[in-house]
Amino acid sequence: MGLDVLRSAIYMELVLYWISSVKKRILYSAVRKYLLMIGYLLIFWLFIRTIKYLFLGNMDFLKSLCWYGFYIPMLFIPLFALYLAVCLGQPEHYRLPKYLYSLVFPAVVLCLLVLTNHIHQCVFRFENGVPSSDGNYYYGWGYKMILAWLSMEVLIFFVLLFIKSHVPGRKKRIWLPMIPLGVGILYVGLYLSGISFLRTYAGDLTVMMILVILAICEGCIKSGLIPSNTGYEELFEATTIGAQILNQNKEVCFASGNAKQISENVLEEAKNGPIDLGEEQLLLAPVRGGAVVWCEDVTDIRCVLKQLEANAEQLESSRSLLQAEVDLKKKQSKLDEQMQFCNKITEYTKDQIDQIKYWLENSKNEQQKWENLKKICVLAAYVKRMSNLILLCEESDFLPAKELEYCLRESVENLKVCKIAVSLSGKCEGVLKKQDLIALYETYEKLMEQILGDVDAVLLHLQSANRQAVLKLNIAGNTTCLSRVRDIAVAGNIQIRKRIQNQECQVQLYAGKEIGKNERNDM
Repeated sequence: MGLDVLRSAIYMELVLYWISSVKKRILYSAVRKYLLMIGYLLIFWLFIRTIKYLFLGNMDFLKSLCWYGFYIPMLFIPLFALYLAVCLGQPEHYRLPKYLYSLVFPAVVLCLLVLTNHIHQCVFRFENGVPSSDGNYYYGWGYKMILAWLSMEVLIFFVLLFIKSHVPGRKKRIWLPMIPLGVGILYVGLYLSGISFLRTYAGDLTVMMILVILAICEGCIKSGLIPSNTGYEELFEATTIGAQILNQNKEVCFASGNAKQISENVLEEAKNGPIDLGEEQLLLAPVRGGAVVWCEDVTDIRCVLKQLEANAEQLESSRSLLQAEVDLKKKQSKLDEQMQFCNKITEYTKDQIDQIKYWLENSKNEQQKWENLKKICVLAAYVKRMSNLILLCEESDFLPAKELEYCLRESVENLKVCKIAVSLSGKCEGVLKKQDLIALYETYEKLMEQILGDVDAVLLHLQSANRQAVLKLNIAGNTTCLSRVRDIAVAGNIQIRKRIQNQECQVQLYAGKEIGKNERNDM
């Protein structure tokens, strides 16, 4: 009996070792779950088998229950194998369709049919109708149903296993689990045929079936039909990366097929950083229990770096050209802007510039030259102040009214050179629209140029407020002067009122204000 217990313990230890290896090798949780359930059922099978044959003695009824209990793992192991095959190739958190759980119902019914065989004897029929675990019996229709059900599940399992496997050469690999299956079928057939030799020397059907089931499952794992977390040594050796795994003593534990021999001095240097080996680079990284050393081909990387450097130089050259182009455009834009100012100034002062040029070229004698220079001073003051106003207008649509006063004061000062009695007074506040300010100053200049040779005295009074301005002029001169005042033309939106009486004339220029016809007194 001691030897039989030891034998059973060895069988159980074998199955437990296989269960432990499954936990390590199979990463896919669904597949691992069903393999472990198969393993636990095998342990249960061995346990009740040991209890039946070694510990129950003459307790026939309990021995019969243990015998019938064999069919619990026999019925559920193929079912779990079928579920395992369905899960292959599915996502990590895949769940079986609900209709597949209905397969549990026939298995439970058949299991109950076996467990209650003492009542109906549909599975095992005993001689004289007396149930006995050690007596002679023959198989009933229930047993045939169980065999048919088990055969169908095993067939479906292998068909699904073949269809869902994506391992190269699966037609050859499928034979690895098929061999123990064939041995098991042959053994069962010979056992059921009643060969005395087989039953005498290899008659432990339970142990034989457990070993066959273990062999089938392990064959599926080894062949790759069931994916496993193994084969690292072969994979590492076949990799194209020249790598080595070292232990703490710097001894090579694993090496790929194209790994290079590396001296200890080089390994010490590699701890501080990558080492250049020409077309390759040696790298070292610590891992638990040692280190991994590998070589990387840096030829392509260096080609890319050279190309990047060339591209960078080309981009720098392009950037310089673009910067030069931008600077040139800025200069051109500045020149264009200056030309616009010049053209605008010329537009407003063209008549004065032409008149200055004429007077300079047509001075017949010294006296006339001095007279023309006096007039030129008046025109030059206008050209200067108008140019300044045009530049200021580029910055804002409104200008301080004081700018108009500054223009008039400079023009008035130059009138004194022509021996004209002139005075300016007034009060300027707020701002004026730039077009109104320019038009008012332009109209004043036209008036002064008309009467420049015939006027004796001019009194000016300027007022500005609320974006409106009024320039009042009292002019004293000869008849020619007064007649020219009548013909004065205004610029822009300037409104004018004139009153001429005897040797005097009153002129009022309005900017930013409308006056009606009844307010005008033109004599």
